[in-house]
Amino acid sequence: MSSEIFWVGKKPISGCIACHRCEELGACVFQDVLVPFMEKAREADGFIFGSPVHYAAAGGAITSLLDRACFSDLM
Repeated sequence: MSSEIFWVGKKPISGCIACHRCEELGACVFQDVLVPFMEKAREADGFIFGSPVHYAAAGGAITSLLDRACFSDLM
């Protein structure tokens, strides 16, 4: 069994704008950390996500990443 840490990083991650281009292109139009995440996600058996909690919610970066990953329906 192996594991890997995937750092979201410090660059901004745009939220999903529901443009539905992912349906046509097979990938999100925003070229940021979501692209390498989705490549790794396709091969993964499972996930463990961690994030600092600010005001009783996960950080904005991880929330945006997961919203876009799930909306794009590519997982």
